[in-house]
Amino acid sequence: MRKSSSAFHYSTAVDANPVESDSLYNIEGVIGTTGADKITGYESGDGIGVANKFYGGLGDDGLLGGSGNDLLQGGLGRDFLDGGTGTDTADFSDKTLSVKVTLADGDTRSYSYINNSTTAEDTLVRIENLTGGSAADQLTGNSGNNVLTGNGGNDTLKGGAGYDTLDGGAGIDTLDGGSENDMAMYSLLGITENLSVTLNNGATVTAFINGVANDKLTAIESIYAGSGNDTLVGDAGYNSLNGSYGNDTITGGGGSDFLEGANGFDTLDLRTESGGWSVDLAYTEARRGGVSAAVEDYVYGFEQINGGNSNDTFTGDRFANTLNGGGGADVLNGRGGVDTLSGSAGADTFQFGGYNADYWAPGPLTVSAMGIDIIKDFAKGDKIQLNHETFAAWPADTTGTVYPVALNAVNFSSGKNVSAMQADDRIFHDTDDGSLFYDGDGGGSGSAAIQFATIANKYLLSASDFQIV
Repeated sequence: MRKSSSAFHYSTAVDANPVESDSLYNIEGVIGTTGADKITGYESGDGIGVANKFYGGLGDDGLLGGSGNDLLQGGLGRDFLDGGTGTDTADFSDKTLSVKVTLADGDTRSYSYINNSTTAEDTLVRIENLTGGSAADQLTGNSGNNVLTGNGGNDTLKGGAGYDTLDGGAGIDTLDGGSENDMAMYSLLGITENLSVTLNNGATVTAFINGVANDKLTAIESIYAGSGNDTLVGDAGYNSLNGSYGNDTITGGGGSDFLEGANGFDTLDLRTESGGWSVDLAYTEARRGGVSAAVEDYVYGFEQINGGNSNDTFTGDRFANTLNGGGGADVLNGRGGVDTLSGSAGADTFQFGGYNADYWAPGPLTVSAMGIDIIKDFAKGDKIQLNHETFAAWPADTTGTVYPVALNAVNFSSGKNVSAMQADDRIFHDTDDGSLFYDGDGGGSGSAAIQFATIANKYLLSASDFQIV
């Protein structure tokens, strides 16, 4: 592969007379002089554009970006900024007075106006993205996919047509996505700034930071949060909600959504959702209406699920998960990791074993690989289901049957500091601390026993509480 190099032509003039002209190579950034500079980025010639950063400085400068994704900042003076091909940004972050820009499409010129002046300052051509300064800016996109960044001040950002990303920055901003699916970006919020947004099908909503009203969002379908502990709630349409850093809580609402908790301990909150959900964190799928329903949401980077009052089925991944069924008859399987399982109200089922969801080495989980899960609230009417491929060593009278089957009483023992008491014991429950063990060889000594769960509320289990599936 040929390495791409950057090249551009630089000249400066005094009283419109050129006094210096250079051609420079393998340079990506240029800062102009106090004169009227002309800086042009060349095409790379190999189809690979180079991202240039051109700063005009003083004077009336001409900046032409070339074929890469360029950043052009005119500085002082009335400058001409042409992004060329690629996705280019006009940067006004050096401005301390308000900036107003409405982007035009393609080769049509657009203009910047400073401090509400009616006289244009900079001329913009082939610019896709805008970055404002420290004052209250008004930035409006065109029919393309724009990134509008307000920075400081109480900014007004309007996306227009296209799939736009709007980042108001500091201040109380007004963000209007326009048509298509648009995103409000809050990635710069710190760990002490907790964002809360509930979308409403394009209607204007308020974004709260630490419980205080902040930005106004209109025609926004997607949110990218910052580093705080954020709460994001979608609407009936398609939403993309990303918690980024922090311990976030995310609800998709109706529609087919892309939900990502990302970093931190994040919660997929289904408490207000109807229909009964099947969620598999390893396979990143959420189905409204049960395991046989079509995939509605794609879910990534969640450690906890909170269910509502319907009958839900929640399956964890190979990490530590917290699965809360809520009301209804729920089915909870932590899979790998040390998981915390809570069925709450209803006749719930706690599953152990099954397939490991390892793409590279699929197969049944081993008991030792599952981790020791915590069942917080086992109650009368609940069941513990043991997968027959994971819990594989059973006496002959439990094999060759149609699953599920009840655990034979002779294969179960319980008591304080209990171990397998006889050769056909397989499951034993220590009623002193709630520990639950599987003894694959029934040796009687308990030396081969593996703990796979703890009954935290110390409910006294019997063989009738178990099924082999």
